[in-house]
Amino acid sequence: MVLVYNSDLISEEDFRLSPTDRAFSYGDGLFETLRYENGHLWFWPDHLARLGRGLDALGLMPPALFHPGAFRQ
Repeated sequence: MVLVYNSDLISEEDFRLSPTDRAFSYGDGLFETLRYENGHLWFWPDHLARLGRGLDALGLMPPALFHPGAFRQ
């Protein structure tokens, strides 16, 4: 299995979680499920807005690539 961790693709065997990791320490997290069908990403502006509000609620800074164009690629 390949994991995405902090925008990096790493193998399951190489994954190590630091005890100072915020999700490990506080149990918080953020995810969004997207529907992509026949080249169409459904409700994209709504998803992006929810992700932004979730980051704000958790007091997290968005990653540098957090903008609509990067996600659509």
